[in-house]
Formats: sequence, C-alpha cells, structure tokens
Amino acid sequence: MKLKNKVKPSVPQMDPGTYIGLCVGIYAIGEQETSYNDKTRYVEQIVITFEFPSVTIEIDGEVKPRQLSRTYTASTSERGSLRKLLKTWRGKDFASSDDMAEFDLTAMLGQSALIQVLQNENGYANIESVIPLPVGMADPSTATPLLSFDVEEWSDEGYEALPEWIQEKVRNSTQWKEQHAPDMEVTIPVAEPVAADTVPAATKAVPF
Repeated sequence: MKLKNKVKPSVPQMDPGTYIGLCVGIYAIGEQETSYNDKTRYVEQIVITFEFPSVTIEIDGEVKPRQLSRTYTASTSERGSLRKLLKTWRGKDFASSDDMAEFDLTAMLGQSALIQVLQNENGYANIESVIPLPVGMADPSTATPLLSFDVEEWSDEGYEALPEWIQEKVRNSTQWKEQHAPDMEVTIPVAEPVAADTVPAATKAVPF
C-alpha cells in the first residue's frame, strides 16, 4: 500500500494589470501573531476581499469570478496601509485619526474600484492600489454574497458563512482562543514602537 499525497493543486496567479472589481468581503480577524525585525507581537488585522467579475477561474469544475484579498493592520495611522487604501478608494482622506476611528468599514462592501494587481518576486499576485472607477464607467455586479465579520462581535452563523481560510485565521486570533479555548495559554509580548502598519499600544484600532 502506498500513501498518496493529496495536496490540492495550486491556483494559477492573476496576471499583473488594472482590473475593475468590487469589495465582497471585509473581515476583522482579531489579534494575529506577526513577526517584524525578528520580534514577535500581536496586532489587530483586517482582511479585505475584492472580486473581479470579468476574470474567471475554474475551481473543482466550477467557473467562478476571480478574487484577491489583502490583509491590513487595523490602525488609524496616517502612514498605515489601511488609511492609504481608504483615502485613494474613497477619493478623500479623513479629517483626523479620530474621524477614521468612527468610520464603519462595512460601508465599503459592494463598492467598486479600479484595482492594480502586481506580481511580487515570488510570482504571487498582490493588490497594489485601489482607486474609484472613472466618471461615467458602469459599476460591475456580482451574485457573490457580500460578507462581513468581526471576531469581537461573535456570531456562529456569521462564522460558518466565512471562507475556510478566513475561518482558520479567526481561529488563530487571541480573541478566538480566549472565547473558545480558554484553557489555551496565550502570551502577548509587550508592545514596542514598530512600523506604521503595526499597532502600537496607544494606537486606536478601527471599529468594525
């Protein structure tokens, strides 16, 4: 008897270019363990998923629209990637960090955009920039359900509706471990000054 390696085939990467897309998922996945400059810490993260209706891919015999996601630190910092994303996507910046802290991210669900996709040195497609559609260009449409989730506002129904890979990320959060595995020891290193895309102890997290 021989054991077979049942590794799923990798999905071909998107070609670099500029695509019309829309936001189909916004997920506050909680505090995640990250490494920066050889130091480990926990930061609040948000995953935003965009769909490209005109670009399709066959998965398990079913043709579906392409999707790409990017993970952002939940920071209101002017230098943070999340604020830069919302600034270019909305076409305007926030008046202050407090103003951004009051912003409901789920307002961006279903919103369209022109999305620049680049491939990194390893050949993986990444979302580089997101800007509004040109004036007069029709918004794309999708039959994909628009999903949002916040680990701080737990919902069994909402969790079950999430893609499996998002569920896995949620289970890795300190919030999930505290709520669902209270006997699991969670050690959170003391926060230190870090780059703009991480969350120092005194920085507000963006509410969901």
